[in-house]
Amino acid sequence: MIANSYNTMPPTELEAFSATIIKRVENNPIYSPIKEAALVDLVPAHNAFSTAKLDYDTNRGTDRGALRESCRLALVKQLFLTSVIVLAFAKTDTDILNASGYVLRKTTRPKNSAKKEPVFVTVPTNFTVANVENKPGFLNLTWLGVKGARNYGIFKRLKGTPVWMNGIQTSNKSIELSGFEPDSVWEFCICTYGPGELKSEQSSAFGILVK
Repeated sequence: MIANSYNTMPPTELEAFSATIIKRVENNPIYSPIKEAALVDLVPAHNAFSTAKLDYDTNRGTDRGALRESCRLALVKQLFLTSVIVLAFAKTDTDILNASGYVLRKTTRPKNSAKKEPVFVTVPTNFTVANVENKPGFLNLTWLGVKGARNYGIFKRLKGTPVWMNGIQTSNKSIELSGFEPDSVWEFCICTYGPGELKSEQSSAFGILVK
């Protein structure tokens, strides 16, 4: 089975990976018999994601983040469907398969093991940040749990600064943070860490005026 690690690729890596698949299938004569079927939906999905990603990187905002995520999921779906076409064409010839940019998934789990690990983890939903009553400079962060989550990573930055500070990891679904100057505005985002090296994208930024 073809590895589908592109499910968890960061946006820039996903964009580059899909561009590689398109270029290799488009330009390699070996794929001429399936080129049209493989690329008819993948190319527009790649272009839509690239446009949405550029718009988000340039302007940010919750709506733009939601559009980028929608386009990302559509691109991941098309990458999977294209992989099915390529794998069926390559059959057991790994050289033909590798020429496309896809690779076979390595299986190390015991054959008799019935346990299935999640292929990817999602961004936590209902992420909120609120001031803690009667505790100046304290903030309470909450979110809904994600199936398969090992930990959750919290990232923060003072509004107006471009770089997210390395965050705290917790296995809980809420956390209380302190040390913020009253009347300062901070932004927070969250991601999910799954088994092994699986990691979701970061959520859209949540801004709050500290009291």
